[in-house]
Order: sequence, then structure tokens, then C-alpha cells
Amino acid sequence: MSNTVLRIHPAIGMSRVGNSDEYILSPETAAGVTDVNGQTGGLAINPTTNALINDTDLRDANGALKRQAQRYRIYQYLSPESAQSYPYQGEVAEIVIGSPLNNSVVKDIVWQVHLANKKANWCIIPEQGPTTKQGKPTGETSGLNAYGNGGMPYPRNPDFGSQKPSEGPDNTSSNTWPSTIPAQECLNVLSDNKRLTELVVDAGPRTIKGTDSARINFDASTTPSFYQPASGTCAGSIVALPNYPVSFPNMHFNKLNIPSGTDVTQLGALETDSQGRLIVIGGQGAACGLFKDDKTPYPLGNDIDNDGWFDDTADGPVQAIILLENGDEIVLENTAWAVSTDPSYAPQIRNVITVWDEVYDTWIRKLGLDTNIYNGPENASAPTNFVTSYKPSFDDDILPLFSAAHLSQFIGALNQTAIGAHARLNNVSADDNPSDYLQVQTFIRSPYASDDELDIGAPRMPLALGDTGASFLTLTRTQFFFINQWFNKNYSANAEKPLTAGEQIDKNVLANCLGGRFSPGIDLTFIVRDVNLYNTNWTQADIGPFRINYTPLNYNQASKTNPFLNIGYVPLNSNHHNVEPGDLCKFMSLPWHTDYNSCATHLPSPNPGSNYDTLTEDDMLTNINITTFWSWPAQRPVSIYNYDDFKNNGYNLARINQRYSVRGEGTQAIAGPDGSISPVQSVGRYQERVNIVRKWPEIGTVVQSKNINGYESDKPKDIFLEVASQLDNSGNKVATWPQQLTDQVQVISDKD
Repeated sequence: MSNTVLRIHPAIGMSRVGNSDEYILSPETAAGVTDVNGQTGGLAINPTTNALINDTDLRDANGALKRQAQRYRIYQYLSPESAQSYPYQGEVAEIVIGSPLNNSVVKDIVWQVHLANKKANWCIIPEQGPTTKQGKPTGETSGLNAYGNGGMPYPRNPDFGSQKPSEGPDNTSSNTWPSTIPAQECLNVLSDNKRLTELVVDAGPRTIKGTDSARINFDASTTPSFYQPASGTCAGSIVALPNYPVSFPNMHFNKLNIPSGTDVTQLGALETDSQGRLIVIGGQGAACGLFKDDKTPYPLGNDIDNDGWFDDTADGPVQAIILLENGDEIVLENTAWAVSTDPSYAPQIRNVITVWDEVYDTWIRKLGLDTNIYNGPENASAPTNFVTSYKPSFDDDILPLFSAAHLSQFIGALNQTAIGAHARLNNVSADDNPSDYLQVQTFIRSPYASDDELDIGAPRMPLALGDTGASFLTLTRTQFFFINQWFNKNYSANAEKPLTAGEQIDKNVLANCLGGRFSPGIDLTFIVRDVNLYNTNWTQADIGPFRINYTPLNYNQASKTNPFLNIGYVPLNSNHHNVEPGDLCKFMSLPWHTDYNSCATHLPSPNPGSNYDTLTEDDMLTNINITTFWSWPAQRPVSIYNYDDFKNNGYNLARINQRYSVRGEGTQAIAGPDGSISPVQSVGRYQERVNIVRKWPEIGTVVQSKNINGYESDKPKDIFLEVASQLDNSGNKVATWPQQLTDQVQVISDKD
């Protein structure tokens, strides 16, 4: 163990796409957590002033949506002997240019980042396991389980390249076509050289010094480079890679379908700030498609899997080398990870289950992160190994759940009774009697199948759709344990072991992302539950927890004529557990836009009471659940309160109707052929998927009222309103929950 323990934070960072060249810094506070000044966390940061943004910072002077850029920092852990446990108990110091370190001073920091996108050369996201030829699920599980038992999901773009699956939609000899196939058969397809060359978007690595002032793009016109550490008498240096096989769609295909007018030509950019911290900027939010042999474009025919399409989300490793004035250099042993994903249109609204909750639950139950909470082998079927003497922190472990429930009233169409109930949760304190607010056993849906609550909707909470293959959302097992501890009055007001600065950033970044409904989700997906994704040597002081299991890459072997990246990480596969650039985003929707568009409200799937093989039209109205539920309302707002409406109605929320976040021309629901069943599931989204590719930058953002420029000081500061929308207000009228499949939809004008 080194006496100098240095770590990059956040361990996993989130940049977000935007159609502006300008950016704001990704939030470093957690959504749904309110400070003593009434400021709710999750808001982005102005890169010039380092202050929280307001609504005027969301767009540039031309009205384009600014990107979000993740800022990465280096912290020194000053008590190395304590850095082998979590949370770390000791002092930390941020290391920037000019910091004292190892009897010298930091002269510069070299950062190396490699971004790629492997979506087009990966697998479909099976929603219900194998299906019949009529598209009906056969009932088998999917998600992470689709990679178990020697199988893998069916590959995207199955007809591309020399290797093709033996069975598929067009050549199967059985009554079903598979969403999974034998793993080796799938790997043979994905490792085809033509696929790796043309379907993987790979910008290659880039290096930037903390003292550099110019932006460095991940595009085809910028030469890749990497840092060659010092060896023997040779000093370390940045090495250019003119022969790296950079790959973008327009380099392989003569004609592309570009609905928005912006091609996939970059995956983001790098900058550094005045103290040498790294800034990873998201991409442009672009998507483009190919043309078929018959000269027609590949359609956007699916919500999550579209063959012949690319987008510019990306991910990859973040590495750092510290250069000292005495000539020494320190290569950091740990690697952070950069993810570039969808915009965040309600950044301060917390998801009931966040990516942090999912990652933390995995590390607690499977990787021994804190044996004071969970001690013993992982047991997914019962809570037997949770330590019942452990006292969770009310502020850190319990209150965020109540805050998330309270804030949901601003992005989901609740009726007045539900609004009152959710608003009441905002007043819960550590001193209150739990039974005065909530009977956990009555209302919180158990995550354990043995409790027979997984297909019970109301009144169980959360009232949201579940993971792929599950009807309704549940808390993680660790969250469920914490809230039961609270109900049993076995908790503390504050954390007994508070997180240090870098650890807090790790948590806050992931707490601003969507967990739970990984179908596939927005930021990351079900892979965060797989221990193979992570570097399990986390107790080494130089590593620490939550690090991706990075594959060291030898850039000296790069050749212009051969693809550099390969298959990379495969879930639940010990032979493919090392992670390459592009290996996290490849599990997400292709392109991201269509999934965002679709996930407003739906019937549960599987739908309680239904049998897909025997369902008839008459059954639709009598024997099954016909209530629709939300997908991701905190990350993909369904219905909102608009600031202009609020202001024009005397700053009285009760006087105004909610509007759909996605609204305007092209979003009006289309009635069925006979008009007998109104298509309520089609409300609040574009009816033609291609329109979301064109219109996504025009969607507004929901922010706390106190963060709206010019908001009057005597008006309520704790409400959340949509600002900066460029969509017109026509579309369908918002109806309050419960919404049913048979409800009538009403068209409104832009003045209603």
C-alpha cells in the first residue's frame, strides 16, 4: 500500500448531451436534499462563477440547450491506513495545481479519457424474454438474467457482417423467436471484424493537461493521444496516435439519414479549469440512421432497439498522472469512469430509487462494503443477513425517500388528495413518531417475492412501473431494510460516519440518476447490479469502492487497419468481466431519444390479471388491470406546472392545470380505428418517433422556483416549475391519476 493515497472523484461521472456548444457543470449536490437555506440539491453549476445556475443559464443566446459537463477532482487520503474501509475515517485534501505533495509541489495534472459507443454492435434489450411470432411474451425473465445460464440477448443489426445468428425473426423454425441465444453464438456475431469496424463509434483516447486552455474534441479531426509514463531514464510524455482507427458512421457509409440535421460526428469534449481539474463535456445529442439496400431508410420502429441507427452518447475511463516540480510523476492506480447520457429535464426531483441506491445495495449485499449493515453471503430471497442493530441515518438514508415522494407531485398528475398526502411527507423529521406518517408494512411494496406483493399496485408504493419482467417498482433491499429500521424506531438522526468530500461526490452524482426501472432506464441500467462490472479489489487503499473494472489498453498496438476495441464486458460472464470504453452505454436504448419519448405512462408489463396467450378484446375491460402507471417521472417528467401559467394566475398553483412536458405539434393522441378504446397510453409523447430526434432540445426543464431569475422574493420558494420550454402548448389535456386505458383524452389549444 502506498503512503500517498490518491483517488479520482466521482468514481462514475455523468455528463449530458445538449445541442449547444456551451455547457454547464453537472450537479455536485444530490437531488431532493434541501439545505438550511431551502435550496434543493441537484442543480447544475455555472462554470464561470461556480454558483448554482438559474433558468437563464439553461440555454445559450441562440436558444440551444447547453450540455452538461462532469468535473473530476483528485483527493489525497491523508490517513492511508484508514483508506481500506468505507466510509473512510480520516482527513482528505484536494490536489490541484500548486498543491504540496510528496515534498514537492504539483506542477501539472495530465488527464487521459477514452470515449466510445458500442450500442449498434451489441444486443437487444429483451423486455419479456422470448416472444411468440405475434410478439407476445412467453413469460421468461430478462434484464440481467438474460445473460445467465449460458445465454445472451439476440444481437442488434443481426444481418450486418459475415457472422449471423442461426435463428431470428425471419428464419426461425419454431413458434417463437428468441430474445436470447447461446452466448458463444452471440459473441461470434459481435466479434465479426466488419461489425467492430463499422458499428462501433470510437473516438479513441485524448489527453489534456491541467494547464491547457483549449477544448479538445472527441471527433475525427482531432488526433488521438495517450500518456506514456516515465520509464527508466525516459521522462513521461503525451504520445500522438495518428494511426488509431477512429470510427464514426460517416467514415463508413456514404449516405446517412439525419432527421435533426446533426450527424454523429463527435462524442463530447475535454477541458480543464484554472486549477487543473478535468471537465468532460457531453455530446451533441445527435442520432443518425442508415439506408437499406432498397434505398429506404431504416425506420425508428421500436422504442428501445432500432437497427441501422447510431447516437452520440458514450462512456469510457478517466485516468490521471500528477507531475511534480521536482520532476517526479505519480500515475494514479484507480480509474474513474465518464458517462455521457440524456439531458436531465427535472434535475432537482429525486427518483425514489436512484442509481446510487442500486449501486450501494449491490456493494452492501454482494461486495462486503460495510459489514455493520450486512454481514454474510448475499441472500436475495430474504433479509436474513441485515444487521438489525445497525442504525441508519434519518437524514441520509430515510428522509431522501420522503423527499422523493413529496416532489413527485410536481412531475406526475396526482389528484388533490394524493398531493396533500405527498406534501405532508415533506414535514417528516427525525423526532417524529413513524406511525404518525406511514405504516411501512401497509404501504411500502416489499422487494421480496416471498411476500407476494410484487404484482400489487395501489395502495402499495411506489406507484410506478417495475423493472423489465416486473409489474411494479420496489425499493432496493437495503432501502427496505433502512425504512423498516426507521419504523421500528431503530435509527439515528445523523450519520455516525459522515462521508468525506470525494465520497460525497460519488454518492451525489449517482443519486441524481434513475434507478429501479431498468427497462433499460436513462443513465445506467441493470449492469450496476453485477459484481463483475466493478473492481472488487476495493479494499486496496489506492483503489476504493465503486470503481469500474477497467481493461488496461495498450495504445502502442493501435493500427489504422484494425478495430482497436473488442467485445468487452459481458454481464455474469467471468471470461468477459473487464470493461472497455463504450461498454456501459451499449446496454441502453438505441437511439436514446425513442426510449425517452415512449416512457411516460403505460400499463404494467406483465399486467396483473392478464394471460397474454388467452387475452381477448372483451377481457381488456373486465378481467385485467386497466390503470396506467408512470415509468420515470422524476427523470422523464410526464406532466408539469409551467412557470408562465403560474405567474399569470396569481402565483397560485391550485388555479392552474398541469401540461405535458412533451407536448405541441405531433403529440396529439391518435384514436383507435373504431374509437372504442381511447389511447391514453399515447398521451404526452410524439406519435411518430422521428419527431423526438428533431424536437428533444425544445423540451423545458423543471427547477425550484427560487432558482428562476427574477422570481419575486415573497412568493413560495419550495415549488418546482417548468421553464425554458420551446414547445407550443397544444396537445392533450392532462388528467389526474388514476388514469385508465379507457379514459377519454381531450385535445386543448395552446391557450388553454
